[in-house]
Amino acid sequence: MLSACTTAPDAAQSSSTSTRSSAEPSTASTSIPQSTEPPATPGTTLATWVSLPDTALGGPIDAKGEGLWIALDCAGKGTVTVDMSDGTSSTFQCTSDTVLHYGNHSNEPHGQSTVSVSTTGNVIWGLTISSTPLTDPSQN
Repeated sequence: MLSACTTAPDAAQSSSTSTRSSAEPSTASTSIPQSTEPPATPGTTLATWVSLPDTALGGPIDAKGEGLWIALDCAGKGTVTVDMSDGTSSTFQCTSDTVLHYGNHSNEPHGQSTVSVSTTGNVIWGLTISSTPLTDPSQN
């Protein structure tokens, strides 16, 4: 599957750092849709992608020193991997009979990065990457 990208208009460029994140899926539906929309995320949307034929896979983002949200909805049997040039990588497992909703959050500062999306198997997906202000871990 290939992907279409929409980049937020004010995405500027700066330096980037690596991040730690974890994925926790939740299920919402038992019928596989023909397509899926990019999921909603908190913060400022940097870019969205959806699986569409004959389009680019990924593109640039800039979190401007803020944290990141990576949110993915997927269905079908296979995986969706989101790699970023700053070293961040997340692989999401999709199943044939369930729409899964994933969300990864990093509270580490991120800057400019290039996102690359790849898939295995036969999956449809929607992806949103957003930036969020950094929070003090002692307040959590």
